[in-house]
Amino acid sequence: MLHEPVNLYPPGVGGTGVLTLNGILSVAALLDDNDVLSFDQTGAAQKWGPVVSSLTVIPPGATAHASKVGAGQADVYLALDEVGACSPANLDRCSPDRTTAVTNTDLFPTGSRFATPIPSSTPRGCGPLSPPTAVRSSRSGPGGSPRRSSATTC
Repeated sequence: MLHEPVNLYPPGVGGTGVLTLNGILSVAALLDDNDVLSFDQTGAAQKWGPVVSSLTVIPPGATAHASKVGAGQADVYLALDEVGACSPANLDRCSPDRTTAVTNTDLFPTGSRFATPIPSSTPRGCGPLSPPTAVRSSRSGPGGSPRRSSATTC
């Protein structure tokens, strides 16, 4: 049970689930008899465009006055990708004394990855447009088949 408002700040890029996560957490907080203040900023509103949400969960009897988490006010920083996580405009919501960060460290391609030509000196199979190499995981997938995950070998 919460005793004071909790500010969650999930930055990411389009396609990483920022708005979906904010919606799910909002409904969960409401079902737990809390109030919520929510703010979604979709920016470019496209795959890999900047997306930010703010969510303040307010326990019964407490008050909060802004739907957007202010500078240094994030209690939880839920970074869904490294591009959004490292943005100075997002990092300013964090405070070393207050914020707990949960980050996704999987690499997402950025627009420049697709727009940048591969230099002719780059070995075949390496570079910004090369597909990741499939590697085996120690866990098995459905039917006992090996699961595949992506790793870049260049």
